[in-house]
Amino acid sequence: MNGLVKIQVLNYNVRMMFPSRGEFERAHFIRSFLSQSQADVIGLCEVYLPSLKQILIGNGVIKKNYPFSTDSFGNNSFPRLHAGLSLVSKYPIIRSEVLQFNNVGKIFFPFTLYAGKGVLFAELDCNGTRVGVFLTHLQWGNTKHQRSIRKLQLQELRQFIENHWTIDKPTILMGDFNLFDNNHDGEYGYMRETLPGLVDVWSELYDISEKPGYTWNVNNTTIIAPMKNYRYDYILTSENIHPISCKIKKPNTGNISKDRKKNTHLHFRHWLWYYLSSFFTVLFFPVIVTCHLVRFILGLPVGLFGELDLSDHYAVEGIVEIKGI
Repeated sequence: MNGLVKIQVLNYNVRMMFPSRGEFERAHFIRSFLSQSQADVIGLCEVYLPSLKQILIGNGVIKKNYPFSTDSFGNNSFPRLHAGLSLVSKYPIIRSEVLQFNNVGKIFFPFTLYAGKGVLFAELDCNGTRVGVFLTHLQWGNTKHQRSIRKLQLQELRQFIENHWTIDKPTILMGDFNLFDNNHDGEYGYMRETLPGLVDVWSELYDISEKPGYTWNVNNTTIIAPMKNYRYDYILTSENIHPISCKIKKPNTGNISKDRKKNTHLHFRHWLWYYLSSFFTVLFFPVIVTCHLVRFILGLPVGLFGELDLSDHYAVEGIVEIKGI
């Protein structure tokens, strides 16, 4: 390899599941956000429907800027959908594989009924340097059972990586890990132990106690009820990759230009329709309205009365440099 290769990656859980008008409108906004990104590789979690995927990355400037793509579509295991993973790249994809995890959580409510989890692998040719990129989404939840499922999925993830790549080559792993702590003695520590040789880019660059890097935030205007802040979304790299920067991106309608707002027409009535059209969130509609009203009265950040966050997660963007090999 001649010289160093710099790669910019973006990881974003977009929560795209329900075929409703509100989802289609939100997909247009997310596509506008993605089109402004300078990333070389974009990994998206929770893209479950082909129609929404088509809006997000299937045409227009996204398709033009990212001509190479792979996803988990077609890998279904009834009654669950595929793993909901999509990856687009400016670099050619030499090969790709996908695994839907064998270990899955019990069906607690409709969302987990058909939301699959898994890992997607793509080998990229980055100007002559081969880079292995893995995109994953692990079990959600903080019960003992859900944590145990997440541990088993981490073991499956490790085996999948070993079967398809070796981390003495440049490796990038990103996705929604759904870890409920950043404690080295807890889930975070187990994740690091299970994935040896991979470096957490955020913790390499920042002191987590001072800059925790939350990607699930109680001030996010799409969260249905107040919760704690969590760092669910990660970018990990092999030790032969040097992290340069890592940022939490907070995509919302305020980030989108006026022209794009005019073209997509996402207003209050569309969000109202979005909540009502989802048989899952309709059960929590009184909670949603109450939370937003309380925030409005107290002067806290709100979505229905101002800028709207585009997903219940924030995106993570990292720039890394591959060392000479």
